[in-house]
Amino acid sequence: MTQIRTEKEMFPFVEEWLKSGITQKEFSQKHGLALHLMPYWVARYRKAHPSAAPTPTASSGFIRVSAPQTTVSPMEVALPSGAVIRFSSLIPVSYLQEVLSVCSR
Repeated sequence: MTQIRTEKEMFPFVEEWLKSGITQKEFSQKHGLALHLMPYWVARYRKAHPSAAPTPTASSGFIRVSAPQTTVSPMEVALPSGAVIRFSSLIPVSYLQEVLSVCSR
C-alpha cells in the first residue's frame, strides 16, 4: 500500500471519494490505501474546507436535513395553576420530574 502523507497528495483522493458515493473502506481498497488513512484525511479535509460536505447518496444511508429556525422554546410545561415553565434546551426526564414534584407541593 502506498504511503501518502501530504495534503497536496491526499486531498485529491478525498475529493474523489466525496464524489464517488462509495464507502471509505471500498474507496481505500480500490485505490490500495491503508484503511486508517481515509478517516484521518477526510477529517483534515473537512477541517480545511468546512463548507465541503459529502453528497448524499442512497448507499451512504444518510441524507442532509436542516431544521427550521424557531424562536419557540424547545420545551415547555403548562401547570394546572396556569403557570408555564419554559426550558431553553431539552432537559433530562429525571430533572423534569424533580421540578414538577417541587411545583406540586
